[in-house]
This record gives sequence, C-alpha cells and structure tokens, in this order.
Amino acid sequence: MNATIELEQALSTSWNEIIPAVVRADRFAAQWARSAATPARIEQAKHLLLNPHYSLEDIAEELGFRSVAQFTDMFEHWTGHLPTDYRLFWPGA
Repeated sequence: MNATIELEQALSTSWNEIIPAVVRADRFAAQWARSAATPARIEQAKHLLLNPHYSLEDIAEELGFRSVAQFTDMFEHWTGHLPTDYRLFWPGA
C-alpha cells in the first residue's frame, strides 16, 4: 500500500473516532446545563434580567451558557417564560 492511501485511511479512521466523541461531549454539555439549573442560578438569571443594562448575551455568558439560545431555552424551561417577556412584564420583581 502506498503512503498516501495509508495516510488517507489513518485520517479517515481518526475522524470516524473523533466525530462521535465531539457529539457525545456536546450532549454532555447540554445535560450539564439542564442539571445545573439550581434555584440560585434561576434567581441570578431573574436578578440580572431586571437590569436593562445587561444584554441577554451578557447574562448568558455570566451564567455559563454557550449561547443566548441555550440560555433562553433553559430560562423558559425553568420559569415558563422567555427572558425577554420576564424583563418586560416583571420589572422590579
């Protein structure tokens, strides 16, 4: 077998091992985010949302989320409300 074919096969095998590992890591991160939804974290999110100077990006980052979408999904799961709705309808809560 020539060196090019051996290298292609080695790289193919490596990618076939790496991609499932990345998918598993992403699923683990999502599970951790859901399980880390403690009452203190929920209250911190609510508190930060009451300050209009903090963007959703700032809040998501502060609470350790990878994106605003992830934070929004989890906040809605925790409270039944979107963060933007909470900010509009519960000022000073």
